[in-house]
Amino acid sequence: MGIEIWKRLQYLGKGRLHYQRTRDGAEVDFIVELDNTLVPIEVKWTEHPASQDARHLIKFLEEHPEAAPRGYVVCRAPQPMEIQEKVTALPWFCL
Repeated sequence: MGIEIWKRLQYLGKGRLHYQRTRDGAEVDFIVELDNTLVPIEVKWTEHPASQDARHLIKFLEEHPEAAPRGYVVCRAPQPMEIQEKVTALPWFCL
């Protein structure tokens, strides 16, 4: 997943790829920085994503409300779905 995101940023010719791990172990798998916007992404194996799968994204969005307006859980769901107000689950093939 990370390589695919990185390749797409290379194709665009802009943007950076990061990750975050806090001292208490909370982790956001990928953070795309593009045009002064942060896009946090969690990758999960589930076909049925829930709010629990997005808990680290939700915390990240609360801590960066201006820079990160929305987060995504990339998973095996059959179609895009809203998990929470600012979090969308996307099937991997929608990237």
